[in-house]
Amino acid sequence: MKYIITLIILIILSALILISKNSYAQARSVNIDFKYENYRNNLRQNYLLGIGDKQGYSLAASERRTNTGEIKWADATISLGHYLGVLATEYYLYKQDNRNTEQTIKELYYAISTLYRLDYTAETFYYDENKVAGKPSLNGFFVRDDIDIITKTEYQTLNNGSQINVKSVNSDLLDIDTALGYSTNNEMSKDQVIFLLMGLRLIEKYIPDSTVYMVNNEIKTINYSNGISDIKTAAEKISTLILEYISSNKKIFGWYIKNPTTGKTVKRGYNAYHFQAKAYNSIYKRYNQGESLYGGLSGLFASFENGILKLGFNTIVKMGQGHMVLTMAAISNQFGSKTQKIIMKYSFKDYKSKANYEWEALLYNVLYTSNNEELNFKKEWFDTFLKSAPMNGPYNYKDTTKMSYDWSASRRTTQPESRGNEYNGYKANFNGLDYMLIYNLYKIYYSPKLPK
Repeated sequence: MKYIITLIILIILSALILISKNSYAQARSVNIDFKYENYRNNLRQNYLLGIGDKQGYSLAASERRTNTGEIKWADATISLGHYLGVLATEYYLYKQDNRNTEQTIKELYYAISTLYRLDYTAETFYYDENKVAGKPSLNGFFVRDDIDIITKTEYQTLNNGSQINVKSVNSDLLDIDTALGYSTNNEMSKDQVIFLLMGLRLIEKYIPDSTVYMVNNEIKTINYSNGISDIKTAAEKISTLILEYISSNKKIFGWYIKNPTTGKTVKRGYNAYHFQAKAYNSIYKRYNQGESLYGGLSGLFASFENGILKLGFNTIVKMGQGHMVLTMAAISNQFGSKTQKIIMKYSFKDYKSKANYEWEALLYNVLYTSNNEELNFKKEWFDTFLKSAPMNGPYNYKDTTKMSYDWSASRRTTQPESRGNEYNGYKANFNGLDYMLIYNLYKIYYSPKLPK
């Protein structure tokens, strides 16, 4: 009898321990603060060759393909724009909590140096009609990545983390057109510009003047920047260069982005002007004492297109342009006093195409320190949304029973239409920069007091 009682007690204690462990695991799975730190470590361990100024460094891969063992850098400057935005907002939140910001500033310094590197070296990846390689130039023309052959040591670094080992690399730079001898898919394009401007705009908002990276009490200059050390100044300078470059080749109905080495229009997203000219101009004026990118007929046409966009958002979002038009509106206050209302309406609109861009409302309101009553009631929605993200990073393994639907696209911010079964890529783990950016915007907006 005594043995039976003892056995019953042991069974009950084991059950209680198991319940306690499961409850703890469940609590960790929905703790979005813990998850953010996990994602940040995951990014550093599994998606960066390294943090530094070497070729390919401080540039996040987009995915690790689990069924092919390949690591892929796709649209890497969109990821870089997200990374810049994550670091800028992280810095602000860490400061608010009196946390150490040294690592954040280090990563931000190297991330913005990476953008300068991708601009300065861009021409050298191409040839003119005489097969002469271009010369390096800091002029606003950039490439998406500079990832080519990675070393055995770099493979080892990538495979020190918790994710499935990778054994090969893919990037837009490596997508060589054999007839030309270079990659046209690696050229800058309109969407790459927009998301870089987003990250740079968040730096302007959340990084204080005179913020620098120091090593052994020595202020470090931003690489390739011609002597700039202040991170905020560097962000405004490169934004200006990019905007001046995309507006330099004016056509009657557009700004055509050209490759300065080949002299040809870039292969993808070549017309930067459509629906964005007024927004670009608003950002340019912020950094250049009110000067404009355009005037005369160009200005009139930009206003005309702006009006068309305001009336035709539904159609334009359905055309797959939602991530671009909403982001530009959010970072530039494109429609003045009506911008907030438009952002709220179209961010939370439930499109049949699954084009859901709820995060854009956070982006606008934190940038313009706006308090939106409707958005105030969305806190629980965002909380549930962030809790639904997988603990160790977003993924899509082509099995809807084993994924979080909302986090099954490589970027929930720009490709919500590819969630779940609509995803047409490889089975892959994703870098999680989308989660981190939305998390930081959420934390800033729903804090007791919005920053000025």
